[in-house]
This record gives sequence, structure tokens and C-alpha cells, in this order.
Amino acid sequence: MKTRQSLQDAETLRMLVWNLPAGIYITTDKGEILDVNPGCLELFGVASIDDLRRYRADELYLDPNQRQRQLSQLARKGYVSDFELQLRNPGDGRVRTVLDTCYAVPDRETGETFYHGILIDITDRRELEGQVEELTIRDPLTGCLNRRYLDQLELCLVDEGSGWGAILVAIDDFRQYNVDHGHKAGDELLLRMSRFLQRQVRAEDLVVRMGGDEFLVLLVGENTESTGAVADRMETQPRESSPAGFSQGWAVREDNESMEQTIHRAEHALIQVRIKERGLRRRRRSSSRCLTPK
Repeated sequence: MKTRQSLQDAETLRMLVWNLPAGIYITTDKGEILDVNPGCLELFGVASIDDLRRYRADELYLDPNQRQRQLSQLARKGYVSDFELQLRNPGDGRVRTVLDTCYAVPDRETGETFYHGILIDITDRRELEGQVEELTIRDPLTGCLNRRYLDQLELCLVDEGSGWGAILVAIDDFRQYNVDHGHKAGDELLLRMSRFLQRQVRAEDLVVRMGGDEFLVLLVGENTESTGAVADRMETQPRESSPAGFSQGWAVREDNESMEQTIHRAEHALIQVRIKERGLRRRRRSSSRCLTPK
């Protein structure tokens, strides 16, 4: 007898559901787990359906709000497609990121609603994407965040209604240091400078390498008001605690200006400081020549 290979064939359909590595499930609208395939058991790290039935579907969600949004869509449209959510694995506690596609199945006799769905595990993909994203927003030499991250951060801070303070730091005579000691020594100095700056601020504040010998210390939220105090502390501390001499300028966000505008004002303040310091060095050299015996 010829085997039927059709989705209309019950045995073919059963084999398909049973052998798919994706997680296939049936639940009630109250979250009671009725049945799953082996792929779903593997996804949740449990040995049997009885182990999984100890939990309600909503207890497996990392964020209860995701469950509510999903149920709202199901009530409105009757289905959800590729709904991304995070589920906590009851087997080992690991959080899995999945795409859930499911639809509501009303039972005309009882009036109950059941959900039939399939879960695709994308945890590894999301972790890889996160690693790639991390590489794009960090300076490879110092490990500091880079300018690209500032665009993402500004959107978040504006949405939250948070302010920011910017301290722009530049190493003194860095170009000459590279000439005298070589670029490898210059790279090492940049790395030590980044670590020095990170020690000056709290964990929630940021150190960003802007390029060349310039770093941005960015204070956010409640720390914004202390921007001037942090800059003063770095300026007045013993210079031997720093790996190199540096100049700095700072500014705090005003009104609704962009982060770029705040940084530009800090940069202007830095330029003024450097002009003033060059003038002082010039006067010292001139004074030294006048005092030299002929």
C-alpha cells in the first residue's frame, strides 16, 4: 500500500509535529498547558509534559507585559505572527528568546478558546547580534564606547526626559608623545588614560573615545548637576595620579539642545582652556629667557 505524503493525512501530520525541532504547543486561554511536542520539551529543558504542566504559560514569561500585549493581539486579530518574547527555561533558569506564532481556536461546544502555536528559538542569533552590535559601538583599542553609541543613547535620554553633562578631555602634547616614543607607546597611553577616566566617574556614567587623543566623560540623569564638580575634581587632583597631562572643557545640556550641541560647547570651552595654557607656557619661556645670565 502506497504511503500518503500529504498534510491531509493524519499520520503524516503527526510525524511532522513530532519531529520538528521547533516547539509546538496547545494551551488554554487561561495559560494551562495541554500538550507539546518533543521540540518544546527540549526548548524548556524538561523531560516530560508533566514537568511542564507544573507551570502556567504566563509563569514562563520573563516580562508579564509581553504576555498581556500578546493576548491583546490575539483578542483583536485572532493570531500573532513572529511575536518576539523572552521565556524563562524552568529546567536551568536560562532565558530563551523566541518567535511565537499562534492563533486562537474557539470551541463552539464549550465556548472555550485554545491557542495553537509554534516557538522558534532565536537565542543564539540574538546573542550573536548583540556581540556584533557591541563591536560596532566600542573603540577596539581602549574598549570605551565610541561616537556611534551617542546617537542611540541620546534617543533614550530624550524619551526619558533626562539631561546630560559633557566633559571633553584631551591629552596634552599627544602628537609629540607619539613622535618621541612611538605609536605603540601612544596606544598604551590612550589605554591607561581611558582607565584613569573610568575611575573618576560612577558606573552609570560613560567614557567615550571621540577619536585621536580626545575622550568624552558623559554624566547622565541625576549626575548631570555634578558635571562641574567632577571636572573640578579631575583638574585639582595630583597630576601624578593621571598617566599624562590633559586639558578639559565641560558643558551641561541647556533647554532642548541636542547632545552634539552640548558637546560642541564643551569643545569650545576646551579650546579656550588650551589657548590660555599655550599663552601661559609662552610667557613662562619668555620669562625664563629674560632671567638667563648673559
